[in-house]
Amino acid sequence: MGLKDRIKDALLGKKTKPMVKRGFQIDVEGRLVEAYDIEKGFSKVEILFDDENDEYFYKVIEPELSDRDLYILEFIKDTMLKTIHVDIEKAENKVETLWEIFQKIITDYDINADSRIFYYIRRDFIEYGKITVLMKDPLLEDISCDGPYIPVYVYHKNYEHLKTNIVFEEYELDSFVIKLAQKAGKHISVADPILDAALPDGSRLQATYGREVTASGSTFTIRKFQEIPFTVLDLIKYNTINPQMAAYYWLMVENKMNIVFAGGTASGKTTMLNAICLFIPFNVKIVSIEDTREVSLPHPNWIKSVTREGSGEIVGGRRIGEVDMYDLLRAALRQRPEYIIVGEIRGKEAVVAFQAMATGHVVYTTMHADSVSSVIHRLESEPINIPRILIQNLHVVSIQKMLSLGGKRQRKVDEIAEIIGIDPATKDVLVNTVFKYDESINDFIFSGRSYLLENIAKVKGVSVEEIFEEMENRARVLQWMMHKGVSYDEFTVIVNKYYKNKESIMEEVNALETYSGGDYEDIR
Repeated sequence: MGLKDRIKDALLGKKTKPMVKRGFQIDVEGRLVEAYDIEKGFSKVEILFDDENDEYFYKVIEPELSDRDLYILEFIKDTMLKTIHVDIEKAENKVETLWEIFQKIITDYDINADSRIFYYIRRDFIEYGKITVLMKDPLLEDISCDGPYIPVYVYHKNYEHLKTNIVFEEYELDSFVIKLAQKAGKHISVADPILDAALPDGSRLQATYGREVTASGSTFTIRKFQEIPFTVLDLIKYNTINPQMAAYYWLMVENKMNIVFAGGTASGKTTMLNAICLFIPFNVKIVSIEDTREVSLPHPNWIKSVTREGSGEIVGGRRIGEVDMYDLLRAALRQRPEYIIVGEIRGKEAVVAFQAMATGHVVYTTMHADSVSSVIHRLESEPINIPRILIQNLHVVSIQKMLSLGGKRQRKVDEIAEIIGIDPATKDVLVNTVFKYDESINDFIFSGRSYLLENIAKVKGVSVEEIFEEMENRARVLQWMMHKGVSYDEFTVIVNKYYKNKESIMEEVNALETYSGGDYEDIR
């Protein structure tokens, strides 16, 4: 019996062997804690709690399809694959193009197919298949599939690690990983079973194929891209930093101090890096260098550089055509940028970055280290090997941490420290801690002294008291912006207006403080 005969029999109500499954998902039961729509009328999420096992679950709910609906869906999919000669991925409006093709098929075959059918067509052809809901949920940070027949896990901003009701079969997972690679414009196979790439929306994909390097089968992890990047206002709101720390960063950026953001995996290094870069004056030249695009800035004079994998044979320890961070950083120095952003330093590119600092370029970067001393140790050790004399060109080290507080994981800037030089007697790197997070009181402590602010005051010809007053004024400006509900787009506009005419901004700040009695505690 052919596909067309089966669809006719299904429409006539005749019993036929099912051609597709309803979706390989597992049953999840529990007490409903929260529910919210992802795509109103089509998909939603339920957060359930299993009292017996004391755990939360993430349940994806999509439109139910009858046997008849499933046959129609499979028939339309098969017809599309056989007859479509248009590359939908390259269409200017993918949904509109897909809708026109869908309408033509149901008209030609006289099929009554409603919007639920098109939901699945759209989901599977131009979106992310059965993880589409996860990709669209703004409350998820990570999506992780550890192999076939294992529930997909997510990291939820409110409930942390959650098991979902989504499971892949082995053949299905292999095909899906290939599809993800194609969406990223990359290739994955038995010959090249490991992939690190960026998806079209900017999310970071790490995948393995088959059982070549992972015993359980294909896997994937997606670190979701923040569609609207965080500003320091968001970080203050989440108590990752406080207004004074943000104002300190602001002064460091304006006065061209080099900064390393260090921490463990998922501690918020890149988020902090991106947020602080919004303080860069709007029209200066910036070059960013990354393995995978993560930095997102509104600045127009910005060159976005990304490494490239080579192809073909290996010559001199690298594939032909490979462009790594070392190559890009050397090229960046010839482009005369004022600010260089390096996604992460972990090898020989670090030497070029520190040489750039020594020649007057401003460098912001991230690295894996959990303390200031471990940052210095990693910089001086293999494979980075920065001479100690160059380390003093680094001005600020910001330590990011993911902490468990009150049963919930929270990101904090654990410490902001200044590199103030080399002790001539002991040759030790001299460090001054400016801010430190105190877990016992869940607050940030200011040490009371900043050598860098004192140096800035000296260069500007003002007193130390005046520079500290300036930092406090900027903290007030940030609180004022929070009170106003300033958006991402408005944030940079106000920062640059402050650079040009801070008196006008301070007038507005003072006016609001007079009106509200100067109490901003409600916005922190």
